[in-house]
Amino acid sequence: MRVRLIAGVALLVFGVATAQNTNPHAVGRGASTVENRNTVFDFEVVKRSSQDPVNVGRFYSKTVQRGNAPNSWEIRMGQIRELGFAANRVCEFTGAAVLTRVEGTVTRRIEGRVAVRVQDRRTPGRAGDPDTIRIVFSTPERANVFTFAGNVREGDIRVNPGR
Repeated sequence: MRVRLIAGVALLVFGVATAQNTNPHAVGRGASTVENRNTVFDFEVVKRSSQDPVNVGRFYSKTVQRGNAPNSWEIRMGQIRELGFAANRVCEFTGAAVLTRVEGTVTRRIEGRVAVRVQDRRTPGRAGDPDTIRIVFSTPERANVFTFAGNVREGDIRVNPGR
């Protein structure tokens, strides 16, 4: 009995310490559809605490537009430059990215910057407003090369702003 009590207290102390030291992070994977465009996405971003805070993570999305000719936009970002969190479970992050655009039989590769905003609005399997995602890809020459904004219909976004 005494061993269980000590083990229980140790587990509780460890759990509280871990919860208090949680780094701000967001993770998501899912799909969204707006009009005739289907988007799948996958991301994970973390703001690591140290003397010099470091943002780490990745982002991927692919949007396919239904129609006569195959059209798609694929965005990959490997390094987060800016990362911010808000109390209402919102996360915004930006970084250098590559957009691969397929229009019919023509493929173009464009280097630029992606800005992503996600909001964690519900827990999977429960009623409530769906999570949201907004993706904006731009280049120095053009502010809006690609934009997508919609509700997550499959999957989940989780945002933990930390302490």
